Amino acid sequence: MATDIMAPVLRLHNSARELADFISLVEHLETLRRTTRPPSTSENAGMNALNSLVPVLAGTAWKRQYYSFIIVQLYSMHERFIRDLVASFARVLGQVFSSYDKLPDRVRKHHLLLTLQHLQELSQNSSGDTTLLQDDVRRLGDCLDGIIQLNESAMSRHTANFRYETIRNILLRLDFEVGPTESDEYFKTFPYGALDGLYATPESVIDELADRRNEVAHGSDFEILDIETLKDIADTVYRFDVWIFRNLSNFQICDLVSREGLSVGSVTHVWKDKETGERSIGQFLQVTAEVSAGAKAYLVGEVIKMCSVKEIQANQEKIKTATPDGGPFGINFDKSIREKYELRLLAAKWSEVESALRDASDEQVKFSFSQG
Repeated sequence: MATDIMAPVLRLHNSARELADFISLVEHLETLRRTTRPPSTSENAGMNALNSLVPVLAGTAWKRQYYSFIIVQLYSMHERFIRDLVASFARVLGQVFSSYDKLPDRVRKHHLLLTLQHLQELSQNSSGDTTLLQDDVRRLGDCLDGIIQLNESAMSRHTANFRYETIRNILLRLDFEVGPTESDEYFKTFPYGALDGLYATPESVIDELADRRNEVAHGSDFEILDIETLKDIADTVYRFDVWIFRNLSNFQICDLVSREGLSVGSVTHVWKDKETGERSIGQFLQVTAEVSAGAKAYLVGEVIKMCSVKEIQANQEKIKTATPDGGPFGINFDKSIREKYELRLLAAKWSEVESALRDASDEQVKFSFSQG
């Protein structure tokens, strides 16, 4: 389960690193062009070979070539990630819902429509081999019988370019609504670097990337961006995709807690942790199930906050586990809390998917194209 959830973002990290290596090569070649002398008969063949690259590197054709490669690879990385993400989380839905009829209405509606469209396309394009068609029919039959066998190919497929609105519509198939980046701390420094004055939002970068990819793919005339601007665009696309991954993972774990979380008590009073200065210690008069130090936990108020239990006290003494009818307890969390917050836990049967989704919801970019 953990590997399945993380697979799309791990591939994204690897693809981003490969693209960053190519950009580094372009920059090294540009340094070579600026510092290399004209060819000389007195120098060895290797140096003359390097020197002979100077006219090529100084030409417009080379700039068009590396610009085209970067744009196409960046867009391909981005689209592949979104497709992989939807396919992966379509499988996750089969782990966090007990039967097909329990899935959100929006998921079932999209799945049925997209699967029927996919079946029609397969039947029209079949060259005699009906294996894929039969498999899709079988999976759809399983779903209608209550067994979750979502058609990942149909769910992740879209014929339009992956602009921001297209991405929003694709993710709605998972019942996940993407919010604007401007409301997220993750993008509080945008626009940065060479993008300042060129783009208003990360969404506009995503949209223009699709336009630029089309220009290259269709052989249209296009503006060649300098390498610093391309690096900042790559940074934005990479950060955007990781941001989507984190938010979708957070949505899924919070949805699971809202449906399956066991309510074990509510905060009746709050104290400040002297070591951290955070108001993270809550009084619980009683708990309805065991709560142990180190446990993964969730505090439900206006939103659901993931947290962990740092320490538990009873009668001003540290204990390992709070048990029903043994209160009151003082429970210290790794997050600030408020009175009336409800404490929820997930049962042991959810531990694998719970750990995977919590880890995924904290995923970060691994490097910067601009800073190496």
